[in-house]
Amino acid sequence: MLVLFVVDGISKAFLALASLVLIKYLSISEFAQFSVVFTASMMTYQIIGGIVERLYISDHQNYEKEGVVSSFFLILVFGLAISVYIYFHADISAAILTLILTYLCTKYQIQRIKKQKEERFFIYSFVDMLRNATWLGLLYLKFAVAIELPYIANGFFALGTYALLAIFANSLLYMLSSPEVMKKRSVKLYWSQFISSARYFFSRGDVVLYSILGGAIPYYPFIIATVMRNESLISTYGAAMRYQAIFSMAIMAVNTVVIARFCNRKDIIRAQTSAFYKILPLAMLCLIIAIAFIWWAIPYIDGGKYPGLRTAFVILSSCSAISLVSTVAVNQLLAFNSYRAMFKGVLVGFIVMVVVTPIFNLMSSDLGPLLSMVMGYLVIALLMIWNANKERAVESTVG
Repeated sequence: MLVLFVVDGISKAFLALASLVLIKYLSISEFAQFSVVFTASMMTYQIIGGIVERLYISDHQNYEKEGVVSSFFLILVFGLAISVYIYFHADISAAILTLILTYLCTKYQIQRIKKQKEERFFIYSFVDMLRNATWLGLLYLKFAVAIELPYIANGFFALGTYALLAIFANSLLYMLSSPEVMKKRSVKLYWSQFISSARYFFSRGDVVLYSILGGAIPYYPFIIATVMRNESLISTYGAAMRYQAIFSMAIMAVNTVVIARFCNRKDIIRAQTSAFYKILPLAMLCLIIAIAFIWWAIPYIDGGKYPGLRTAFVILSSCSAISLVSTVAVNQLLAFNSYRAMFKGVLVGFIVMVVVTPIFNLMSSDLGPLLSMVMGYLVIALLMIWNANKERAVESTVG
């Protein structure tokens, strides 16, 4: 397990450094264009991945029976939806790139989920580390060493290399899979299977709706910025989210291991909960120190291109801290398949965001969406913890 976390940590460090290279060397306009495509793709594949992950792990038997072509069906629906949105808020080239990147990243995410269910975490982490290290190396050569590539825009180079490496990582994971898995995946696109997948996902509307809202809420400020068509705000939020992603990925690394174990063994939930809250104060202290360090380092990285970046980063990071507090509660609800309660929680939080955004915008249009997201995260965390305690009490009574 220690080796796994070391490899996973190195992988995320490479990705974080790649983000810093882009923040440092891309202009505000270039980074805004990059952020629109990259962030839209990340949001969409995480929504799709969230749906598949929760059903594949917690409803594995029915998923394997009905959801054979799940990734294609979901990519078709959500990929086209986000591409149309990007087309109206950017241009056709950005929409096409978003669709391509969404498809590639989703296929890669599906492979990660299957390895997670099998608890073969090291294979995925190793391939991911190799991919991120290569991307960092290519970006460094392009921007830091200043290798000229005529007719290729800087933002397109970053997105194109990321897409190519997603193809490479997918291929490598397929090679490391058994021939039976490869054979099974090669017959996915039959029409009858497509229809059965659609019916299956519609029948699990609670999971789908929770995953959509849960996947979109972290990107709420960025969505508002794209609606406003504010290039400076898009680039600032995009850069702040790249810094925040460092913390969010650390939380996701914990979930990658914990979710599978919770869903497989309900008897360890109480022990895991007790252990988690014992180390939570130390984890929060480390998080605060890390936030303070990055807050100090930001001007040295971007050269002051984004005046409001540090404030945006701190506010977004507070959302990561709130999310960390409710991590075990969310995992408990996942273990009990309490998706209806979870959906209601994120729905209430989202409504709070929408309602208070105009109020905070009166104070600051730049910070309004960020502050409203903090309010939404607080509401969601409290509701998740309350629902988890209620479910645990019911389980104890039944037991």
